[in-house]
Amino acid sequence: MKPACIILSGIIVIAIMAVCVMVKFATEINVEEKKRDYLRGGRIHSLAKSMGIIALENNYSLSIAERFPYVAAVTRNSSSTWSFACFASVILVKWIVTSAHCRKPGATHRVLLYHDFTRNYIHTYPILIWRLHEKFNSSNLTPKYDIAVAKLN
Repeated sequence: MKPACIILSGIIVIAIMAVCVMVKFATEINVEEKKRDYLRGGRIHSLAKSMGIIALENNYSLSIAERFPYVAAVTRNSSSTWSFACFASVILVKWIVTSAHCRKPGATHRVLLYHDFTRNYIHTYPILIWRLHEKFNSSNLTPKYDIAVAKLN
């Protein structure tokens, strides 16, 4: 097995484990715990604010984007408009894992990530490099090895 394949497999395993842990954590969020941990006298604690964590009001539930901040959207621009390509998972700072079929040769790709949940600001990051699985074949109708990692700018 080539070293690149071993490294890619390791990154995928780590990403899957991280997603499982984060999903478990996100589904166990308790509104009262969030309020107790991040509210001080009715204000958002400065550390929580700097981390992009929001304080919750009564009867408030977290949106999907707030519960799963490691989910990203890959978009591409082949002509004059941007279109959704697929979803991705943030695995490291400035690294995502996604499907290899999301990459379209000749298109410019960008990743959308929520930057500030308190104001719903989205940041877009251009993709610097793609690393597709070496055995991925896009011409196959049911492609195997449909996985890729991408580094954001």
